[in-house]
Amino acid sequence: MKKKWLFLVLSASVSIMLAAGAQNSKKTQAGPKAAPQKKTAAARVKAAGTPVQIQMLDGLPAGWASLKNVSNNATDSEVAVGAVDAKGNAYCVWTEWFGGVGAPRNMTFATNKSGTWSTPFGWELDYPDIDDVGFPALAVTTDGNTSVVAYHDGDLSLNLMAIKERELVNGTWSAVKNISGADEASSYVTLSTNPVDNTIFAVWMADFDPMKLKYKFRDPSSGQWSGGMLVNSGTVGGQYLPNLYIDKNGTAHLVYIVRNGNASVWYTKNTNPRDNSGWTTPLQVAADSGLAWTYPKVTADWDGDAYVSWQGVDKGVNSIMLRTMIDGSWGTAQNLSNLPDLSETAYVAVNGATNEMFVVWQTAFGYSTGNINWDICMKTYEINKTTGQKEWSDIYRLTRYPGHAGEPQIKITKEGDLHLFFFDNTVGDGAADIFYSYKMAPRLYAVGAPTVTSQLNKVLFAAEKWNTVAFTKNPDNDDTKIQEYRLYRKKVGENDAAFAVIATLNISTFQYVDKKLPAGQRYAYLVSVVNKDGLELKSGVTIEP
Repeated sequence: MKKKWLFLVLSASVSIMLAAGAQNSKKTQAGPKAAPQKKTAAARVKAAGTPVQIQMLDGLPAGWASLKNVSNNATDSEVAVGAVDAKGNAYCVWTEWFGGVGAPRNMTFATNKSGTWSTPFGWELDYPDIDDVGFPALAVTTDGNTSVVAYHDGDLSLNLMAIKERELVNGTWSAVKNISGADEASSYVTLSTNPVDNTIFAVWMADFDPMKLKYKFRDPSSGQWSGGMLVNSGTVGGQYLPNLYIDKNGTAHLVYIVRNGNASVWYTKNTNPRDNSGWTTPLQVAADSGLAWTYPKVTADWDGDAYVSWQGVDKGVNSIMLRTMIDGSWGTAQNLSNLPDLSETAYVAVNGATNEMFVVWQTAFGYSTGNINWDICMKTYEINKTTGQKEWSDIYRLTRYPGHAGEPQIKITKEGDLHLFFFDNTVGDGAADIFYSYKMAPRLYAVGAPTVTSQLNKVLFAAEKWNTVAFTKNPDNDDTKIQEYRLYRKKVGENDAAFAVIATLNISTFQYVDKKLPAGQRYAYLVSVVNKDGLELKSGVTIEP
């Protein structure tokens, strides 16, 4: 059995286990603590870039709720991780500091499932004697009945760093258990729920020298975890800082970094993640981030297209980078922050129906002058109601206070509701707190597939066909927010791209007679509903008899 003592739990080159005196990094960087080196590197290359002027917008965009202090205590609450169930209930877990390194430290959980945020519930880490423990992950089943919290902590019985987890099932907390086992030191776990069957997957770093990614899944019926499996990555070099997302169809998307010099970003996916042989050959999303450490995140839309963000040196400064994979083809990387100051820890949410994007991150404003103030930023890629095209917004600076706000996460529901989580230490007591906000999407529900009846109309010895297309309104829609219905038609045998609008109907018209059609041609129809915000949802397809 491979064992390592706690002060040597991970390879020395990773620099994950720090001396007890390194507590100052707690305020500057999550993940492997290389903040001083990272700032030196950024300063070294900064002069090569030209600062880009960009409009900054103060506060949250229109439609967002006022920020809610979820932790609301006098201790330091940091590294907020959020989740949302299918009913739109929000859940959050974070690390609670009760002093410096060596003082008690908790994993802490709260939810607004009851309608208001619960009193935070916490439990102590077993090994708070170093800075680099905790870093929770959170997954929730779609019904909200099971919440899984995972994190890394010392297992004192094994003298190993281990992945531990605790479950809230139907209102009752389980005991803490070690799910990584006793074979190798493990850290930095990521969780994601498969929305198809509520299987929860955990991926983490396992110290195989070099580091490899290992994973398990939790069976929703038994509540039991599978045996450990290796991600078949195929990359050369140690693999670090995984981030996992399971899309609407149950495909697992995974990103991580490889460190052969500067960090490179890699992507792989698995359409059946219970089978570890299904991981695709990894693709290199970013060959050289320009940084020793970067923190990639991945999400996907309803078509299974992937969206990967990370921090990389561009134009001479750490920037938020985004690259997308659409229909199996990777686009070029984009610099989303484009700021003269250091930006990091990005998180992306994608509306699966519209492919609109919402990106949050933290920026060290004043970094170039040494008067650093970390603030939360947001940028959106939404449909312009005038042009009907998606456009990038300016940057919203959500916080603007002396201190440190950081590590934001943004989550989205299938209806398009947005949920934002981050920590900020600008409250009057000077300690960091966890903040939450949300934006409800306009509600819109597709109508059912239409019915089609045909009849022949003989005019001057020639036959033409009339098709009567009828549908029923969806009672879940609010008529005061509906703009119109649109009727689409194509010839049978054509691909779906041939569907074209043949009629626009008002909100009280549910039938249309499609006249003067060739008697020998068959047609397919669908109906869409459009709300006053421009959102359109299409029905199923009906082929005429």
